This record gives sequence, structure tokens and C-alpha cells, in this order.
Amino acid sequence: MQGLAARPRAAAARRPGAGQRVRLRRRERIGGPGGGVVTATAVITGIGVVVPPPDAGGDWFDPRTALGPRGYRYLPPACQFLLAAGRRAVADGGRLDGVPEERRAAVVGTNTGLAHLFADMDATVTSGTADALSPALAPFFAVNVLGTRLVSEHAVKGPFMTVTSPRVAGIEALGAGARAMAAGRCDAWIAAAMEHPLDGPAGSGAVAMILERPADAAARDAHVYGTCAASALLAPPSTLATAGGRRRLGEVLGSVLGDAAYQEVDVFGDGSATEEAVVSALTDLPVGAVRRAPAGPGCLAPLERLARLLTEAGSARERLVLAVAGEGHIGVARLAISEPTARGAG
Repeated sequence: MQGLAARPRAAAARRPGAGQRVRLRRRERIGGPGGGVVTATAVITGIGVVVPPPDAGGDWFDPRTALGPRGYRYLPPACQFLLAAGRRAVADGGRLDGVPEERRAAVVGTNTGLAHLFADMDATVTSGTADALSPALAPFFAVNVLGTRLVSEHAVKGPFMTVTSPRVAGIEALGAGARAMAAGRCDAWIAAAMEHPLDGPAGSGAVAMILERPADAAARDAHVYGTCAASALLAPPSTLATAGGRRRLGEVLGSVLGDAAYQEVDVFGDGSATEEAVVSALTDLPVGAVRRAPAGPGCLAPLERLARLLTEAGSARERLVLAVAGEGHIGVARLAISEPTARGAG
């Protein structure tokens, strides 16, 4: 995600010598063309969704049934959800076996994936000592460890990262992988979001998508759900507090949307002033009805919505999904949905 531009001082014309540090100046602004907006495009060939059904209880997911009888029991639930979603995405047609292992990548987004584990660790340490922490779970103190089992299972030996920006990390996973592909670092990647919030099964689960180059998908005659372009913006609340900042937000969103005719727009937010500014800016742009929904406790809802749009019959061809956080993070996903088929409409 970009928006706080970092530039060398104008006076630093010569290269630094060995051991010297380059001092950078940061400016707070909304990213725009040539100043922070990063957009990349790829096609989606596999989708896996693991979320609780309505009115589900706490036992809605059985790792033995979804993953196997051995080796998964002591993994944090968010990791279990992620593994199950990844397997479904591969089984759905997002094949990785034709891609060299070193050309595979993965980007995983989460906000609350370790909320339960951290709460249990805090309780264990405050009521006793750190020596009582489970050796099987202690490594997950680092949030990026959640995705390493997915990487191992699918032999991903290219770029791997975990993103945690509030509300928008799922959409960021789409864009980060596409940028790695555009830079020549991978040919296909898994983009995923996983959550396990403290307040019940609602908001729990995982969504995984496999994306690749359009030419590669066509070469193997893969089913293509659609094309996805993801952008990450940063609009600091202090900037949006001014009329000029809000005007600049509208200009940047307009440049990201381009000339496409988006009949319907989904905005997942947190009820913040940033969300209000984004919705206000959209009303001045040539888009259709804006549907607002709570983002929930993490970053899963926007990616789940993208998956539903891609797999349900009757979705408009051009769709726009945004995730907005009060801190100023804005994720924009632009879909061009393929013509529905028997597989895609299921």
C-alpha cells in the first residue's frame, strides 16, 4: 500500500558511500497517478471458500473431515480454514502443478487470525509463567507463520508475505501478488484472507483464489472466472478533513476506475469518516448503486463478496468492491466477470 511518498532529498545527487544512510522525506498525501496508486491485473482460475453457514455454532468446522486425521489438530483454526480454502481453490481448477515451484507465490491477509491464540497466551502468562505456553502453538506468536503451512503444502518457493492492514488486507493480497507477477517474480499466486475473531463464528473462515497470467490460463484452456485488478490507497484522515483532500480522493478514485461502467458497487467499511468520504466521492463518479455493508472484525468480508460475485449466476459483468478502514486504508478491487458457465454458476 502506498500513499506516503518517500523521496530522497533533492540535494542528495551523488550516490551514498559504503555504510552511509540515505535520509528520506515523507509527505502525507493521497496516492494518485504517478504518486502512489498501484494497479495490477490477472485472471482468477480457482476459488475456495470456507465460511460458517448461517446460525452456525462453534463446532462448524471439523479439521479431520476437511484436512485429514493427522497433522492438523494443533494448528490455530485460522490456519486450518486457510489450508481448506487453498485445497478447494486448487481442486476448483486453479492448478499450480504446471508452474515451477520457484515461480509460485502466496499473499495472505488477516486481522484477527490469531486473536484467540493471543488471548489464550495472555491468560497463560498472566496466570502463571511463559513456560506453560504450548510448544506446538508458541511459534504462531509471529503472524506470518499462519501462512507457512499453506506455502509448504503447495510447494510455493517464490515470494510469500502476510499483510495485515485493517479491513483491506484481503484486497491487498490480490494486488501484492499481481505486482510480484508484473515484476517478473512469479507466474501464479495464491491470494487469500483468513480470520478467527473473538466474538463467535461470524466473520470466521477463509477465502483463497488462484490467479495467473491471462496468456498462461488460455494456453492450458483453463476456466477463467474473470479478471481482477486491485489497488491500494492511503487517504489519511487528516487529509480527508479538508475540502481539498476530499476533492483529491474523488480524483484518485476516478483515475482508478477509468472508463469502465460499474453498475453496482459494494463498500465494506467500519462506519468511519473515511468510509463516508469514500461513499461521497463515489456518488460524484459514473457508477451505479452503492451498496454498503459492515466489514466486520477483519478483512474476510470483501474477499468473500468477490468470490460470490464470480461464482454466482446473474452478476453484472463489471463490478467494483471496496474495503475502507478509518485509519485511511482503502482497497479497490475491479472485476470483469466472465460469461457464466455451468461450473462458474454453481
